[in-house]
Amino acid sequence: MDRNPPVREAGRVGSLCDLPDGLLHHILSFLPLKDVGRTGVLSKKWRNLWAFVPNLAFDELEFPHRKCFFQFVERCLMFRDMSAVNSFSLSCFVRQDAPSIYTWICFAIKHSVQKLHLCLYVRTQPDIRFLIPSQVFRSETLTELHLEIESAIVIPSTALLPKLKILSLVRVSFEDDQSIGKLLLLVPCLEDLTLQDIFCWHLKEINISAPKLARLYVVQKVFPANIDDIRIFHSLRVFEPHL
Repeated sequence: MDRNPPVREAGRVGSLCDLPDGLLHHILSFLPLKDVGRTGVLSKKWRNLWAFVPNLAFDELEFPHRKCFFQFVERCLMFRDMSAVNSFSLSCFVRQDAPSIYTWICFAIKHSVQKLHLCLYVRTQPDIRFLIPSQVFRSETLTELHLEIESAIVIPSTALLPKLKILSLVRVSFEDDQSIGKLLLLVPCLEDLTLQDIFCWHLKEINISAPKLARLYVVQKVFPANIDDIRIFHSLRVFEPHL
């Protein structure tokens, strides 16, 4: 006599492939992008699914060669549709191939990116000059912007960042002593501002007009060698302060 109780037939165990695409995108967003790309070998569905994750982060130092890095970025962006990008992070060196990097940043803006993090190392060579695309300063979707680049930024006359709440500027150079204040006037919803090692000839004061500002972080360690040349701490003026 069989003493084992009858076993009911269980339903088929679901797999990740059975989950909705939106949920899969959310799961993949927690993985490094290189690992996300490897999921394409799992099935035909995953082959294209990985290219539509909402968060994109590219770091050149994670690749053995610059060529591999560029090929990976180009492949990720080439297969993507017009779905929105939640966050876009790019960390790389800028050389003669600067036009490609410019195009990648424009891609993020075109895809309604909300959080943009750019860490660009510009080679100090006469034939290399890189400017942040003007589209960045006209974005209607950006809520966070981090710029770390040893190069000048030019604020277009049509600039306006209506939704930007967090702004971080590191090692950024400005055309003149009016550019910083001009930029901040174009960020009406600014709540968090970081200014670190910014550079501008003859900079004597920074005028900040930000009604919603809740956090201000200023540190000057690199430019120039003598902090008194800028006097940013002595001349800092905060209008309508909410500190």
